[in-house]
Amino acid sequence: EHLVRWMSSASMEVCTYHYNMLIYASARAIQWVRALEFLSSTQGKLVRKDTITCSAVISACEKGGEWVHALGIFNGMQQDLVHIDTITYSAAVSACAKGGRWLKAVELLNAMVQSKAQINTIACSAAISACAKGDEWMQALQLFGTMIQDKLHADAITHNAAISACEKGGQWAKALGLVKAMAQAKVEMNIITYSATISACVKGGNWLQALRLHSEMLELLVEMDLTACSATISAYEKGGEWVRAIELLRAMIQSKMRMNTITYAATISACGKSCAWGKALEILSEMVQ
Repeated sequence: EHLVRWMSSASMEVCTYHYNMLIYASARAIQWVRALEFLSSTQGKLVRKDTITCSAVISACEKGGEWVHALGIFNGMQQDLVHIDTITYSAAVSACAKGGRWLKAVELLNAMVQSKAQINTIACSAAISACAKGDEWMQALQLFGTMIQDKLHADAITHNAAISACEKGGQWAKALGLVKAMAQAKVEMNIITYSATISACVKGGNWLQALRLHSEMLELLVEMDLTACSATISAYEKGGEWVRAIELLRAMIQSKMRMNTITYAATISACGKSCAWGKALEILSEMVQ
């Protein structure tokens, strides 16, 4: 930034390349405000806004969770007839995904197809994630199916986004189907995969399958997180396994995992269903402390 100012004060030519450098640096530092300021400062100067410049600003806005500004730049590119490429579309779709704007994300993905831009995993995964956040599991699975049909690579992020969509819709069987697809495609499952699938099984009433997945996690030494543990405790609660629910709660406390009300409530409920009132009161007392 100081270099560009010095060049300007010295009447040296400042071109698009120099502004692109500033905007890229701002995007990497997640400083979307500065990126927008640099883009705005090109107005009235002999600096041409190109695809690289605008894409970098959209990326900065996406990283900052500013989907409105990202779409503003995207729309400006269309009005100014600036070429929109795969990177531009991907950044705009990702911005909408972070903002929970699933419909706009899907619209952009469709526009990407119509523009003949090369569809990539990043854009598709972002659109699927947006649908998951919007509780649109059918739309998410449709996009996933289209990816597979078009022979696009579906990585762990893609699968996890689709599984999360199934989890929100309580579609445990479809979530398990995606887990099976991951294994067949030799895509490595991680804590996000297990957490979402266990939650899907619990929501769908298949607590036995949720516990099987939990056991598989332990066998594979997958590090547990709050979501996976809370969902597993809920599975224990539905299955009347209050002793195991308490054991898992104690393990969470021992590992200094951040706890929440839902975790305690599920454990207390498990004790209550089995008439273990003393234990339920004991955990309630710990929760209040």
